[in-house]
Amino acid sequence: MDPITLILLGIGSLLAGGAAAAVVYIAFLTIDTVMSWFQARRSLLRGRNLIAATIMERLSTGRYRTVQGVFNTQTQGWLESRTIESDQVSADLASRHYGRDVAVYTV
Repeated sequence: MDPITLILLGIGSLLAGGAAAAVVYIAFLTIDTVMSWFQARRSLLRGRNLIAATIMERLSTGRYRTVQGVFNTQTQGWLESRTIESDQVSADLASRHYGRDVAVYTV
């Protein structure tokens, strides 16, 4: 399976209660905030099967829910993740998700 499909399967288990995750609230989520979180976890991204990814969803309230984490494509699970709710996202972050829910990053 391709990494995007695996991530979507992994997020399904995360949202269905597969792992407990706190929700962080950030009024305006930017690409700099996302990249800083990944860079702080760069040591987790050493494995061949580990990727940095975000999954963004627009809620019916107009807010955004973004799951950010280090995903293991071999085990099909999140090594570490966080859920962010925000009122707005920056244009550059939104463009990474244009036409798709999942974005993969190079850190």
